[in-house]
Amino acid sequence: MGLVTKNGILLIEFANQIKVMGVLARDAMVRSGGVRLHPILRTAVSTISGILPIASGFGAGGKLAVDGDGGCGWYVNEHFFRRYL
Repeated sequence: MGLVTKNGILLIEFANQIKVMGVLARDAMVRSGGVRLHPILRTAVSTISGILPIASGFGAGGKLAVDGDGGCGWYVNEHFFRRYL
């Protein structure tokens, strides 16, 4: 299970917890999105910044640049572009 999937599960679980308190489903989703957005973005930015040296070919993992390009592109795609589709 990937990091994007885990973030989605945490977001839905948090919305369900809010919904149990008697909040409407739409309001629970909006609240959970606002609360969970900051940790999700921090995780995404730290992961992407860790992959970038490998993807660009610098540092100790520079010879693994082929793997880094795909990993970095996939992660940026998953976290930023697919959220708005």
